[in-house]
Amino acid sequence: MLPTEYLREIENARFPLEETDPAKVRCVELLRAVSYLDATVSTDAHEGQRAHVKRITWMGRTALENGQS
Repeated sequence: MLPTEYLREIENARFPLEETDPAKVRCVELLRAVSYLDATVSTDAHEGQRAHVKRITWMGRTALENGQS
């Protein structure tokens, strides 16, 4: 999954979101790095990585509106 696809997938979601799928967690990490998401990623020894997405930022919303995602 591409980060841009993930951003489109959650565009109308109800927040906060919890993600445990490794591909989606990686998308969250990348989108957070470019300030498109307000999110945290944590690693648990038993459960692996988990992402907590609080919201899409104004930069992320702008990218969605402009077709940059």
